[in-house]
Amino acid sequence: MRYISGANQQGQQIAMTSPVIHAPRSQATHTISFVLPEGMNPADAPRPADGRVEVHEVSPRLVAALRFAGGWTKERADQKEQALMGLLASAGLTPSGAVFFARYDPPWKPGLLRRNEALVEVVEPSTVGHSVA
Repeated sequence: MRYISGANQQGQQIAMTSPVIHAPRSQATHTISFVLPEGMNPADAPRPADGRVEVHEVSPRLVAALRFAGGWTKERADQKEQALMGLLASAGLTPSGAVFFARYDPPWKPGLLRRNEALVEVVEPSTVGHSVA
């Protein structure tokens, strides 16, 4: 949050955008990612002043998503992760990474009105033996 608030080498404030991406790395650590505003690419973004902050581009990828409402709790995140993995199994899709979360609303919005998504990258379904129109 400090980076987009101006704690970068240029002292530039960056507009807050959504979603904010929350990716658990372990039981105790998480990566929080902000999406740069439209028209700002990583090469033009202010250089971070904090060595823990990185600016990079995420390539397009295929993900499965489970949309849900509510405030943020570890229990809810765990529940939605399990639900998403169950839906993938039912659909015959294979995850290719860890579950991460997209949070679309500010913290002051009432919990039941908050929009979130549990996301996981999936292996592209094979088109072998199928015709593509």
